Amino acid sequence: MVGQIDQCYSSHCYDSPCDMHPGMIVRKGQPKSLFRPGSSTVILLFEAGRIRFSRDIVKNMNRTDAQSRFSQGFGAALVETAVRVREAVARSALL
Repeated sequence: MVGQIDQCYSSHCYDSPCDMHPGMIVRKGQPKSLFRPGSSTVILLFEAGRIRFSRDIVKNMNRTDAQSRFSQGFGAALVETAVRVREAVARSALL
């Protein structure tokens, strides 16, 4: 759950995030935002076939025993998966 997203950039992990500004040069794959705890839901959309989700997420995606009032209307059960800071959730399917 996310309460706020701070638009900032860090050139190495999350060591020293600084504010984003127009014309700023950033390196591919480096953190670009900080998520602050709250009560919002984040939905990420990916081009089909571009990523391969981690096994635990795929396992939860196929569960039929879970129900949530928050996921009604999606046409399938949606199950939350706990993710720790810097934990991988997917990898490029192109590698």
